[in-house]
Amino acid sequence: MWIFLQDSFVTISQDANQRDRFIIRARVAGDIEKLFPKAQVIRLDDADFRFRAFVPKARVVEVLSRAIGSVDYTSFKSGVKDKCRAWFYTRVWSITADMQDACEELRETGSPVV
Repeated sequence: MWIFLQDSFVTISQDANQRDRFIIRARVAGDIEKLFPKAQVIRLDDADFRFRAFVPKARVVEVLSRAIGSVDYTSFKSGVKDKCRAWFYTRVWSITADMQDACEELRETGSPVV
């Protein structure tokens, strides 16, 4: 699962070794700590997501529930303050807009327009 927040981007997946915890991964230093300040973050320079931490599932659910409950903006993109992050998030927005059109075209014609 990819989670884009206004100040962080993380991906969450099942820990194959412990069913009661997730692996939280991030590409940007500090993004995991923004959500999980007490997490022990590991840096792996040769990994596609350089930063990772193992966090109990219950804690992840608690933190993300709180994040969802605190949404007070009417436009996600306009609330992103970090200019570098905003630039990349806009690229993601653009690519998913293309996906919307391509998937609709695929359903209608059997061939996506890319």
